[in-house]
Amino acid sequence: MSTTKNSEHRITQLEQQVQSLLDSVKTLQEGKTKVDSTIADIHHNHNLMSSSLNDITTRLDKYDTIIQHLTTNINLLSQEKIAQSKDRSIKSPKRTSPYEQSLYRAAKTRYNLRAINKVTSQRKTVNSP
Repeated sequence: MSTTKNSEHRITQLEQQVQSLLDSVKTLQEGKTKVDSTIADIHHNHNLMSSSLNDITTRLDKYDTIIQHLTTNINLLSQEKIAQSKDRSIKSPKRTSPYEQSLYRAAKTRYNLRAINKVTSQRKTVNSP
């Protein structure tokens, strides 16, 4: 009987070990499912980021092209402005020679410009006793 009890006890221990191993396997499978799901999410996010990065790179290339064209146009416009300012002729005066002093004095005395003569004559009369 002792061997029977021993055998039964051994069988019970083995059944408990089998149950423990089954629980461990089940836990590992659940963990594997979570890990697989996480890896799939990471892979999906990586693909999204990669496509977004490609879109951004394409846009940057377009912007670089636009900036290059703008820079070229600005340079051309500034060169045209410089050329225009150099090409402008100096405005020619209406008279070829300056006013003649005698004509200026005659007009001045005729129209009493700046009333210089009056002021000097009034000073003389005020200062005289």
